[in-house]
Amino acid sequence: MNARQSLKTLDLSYLETSTSEFEVSHGMENCIDQWGKHLELVVKKLLEVEYKLSTIVFEKIGSKAWISCFAKIAIESRIFSFIKFGKVVTERKNDPFKLLNLLSMFSVLNGLRLKFNQLFRGEACEEIRIVTKDLITRVVNGASEIFLQLSEQVKLQRPTCPPSDGTVPKL
Repeated sequence: MNARQSLKTLDLSYLETSTSEFEVSHGMENCIDQWGKHLELVVKKLLEVEYKLSTIVFEKIGSKAWISCFAKIAIESRIFSFIKFGKVVTERKNDPFKLLNLLSMFSVLNGLRLKFNQLFRGEACEEIRIVTKDLITRVVNGASEIFLQLSEQVKLQRPTCPPSDGTVPKL
């Protein structure tokens, strides 16, 4: 209940944005910024507290019980919605800002890597680990593709070779 109540204070409506809505939306960068801040808040504050409470309350029953309880809390905390949002961003067509968006997302996910590894252990959290790993792979592969295309774009934009004496041509 604590997790659900805490999430109600956040406006998470952007998590339900579809790929087609992003294509026409100019507020995508704001959504990605919110996504990063909210994901950090949910993982570092909300889920970390719930993880500790689950271990304290259910430790006598056994680790399987408390990690299973925690996994249910994490799912109710919309962790899959955060992952789905990230996936939607990776599926967008390439545009000038997609690389920056992917790098921003990678920064957030990389900053949470240790916390994710700490919190989402055990069989009950396996699905969370799988979809998170898939998102990270999509982000890295998407950024790599854009970097590879960048050199080709530079070659296409350069009509002539640079001057051999190093001077800058005047326009």
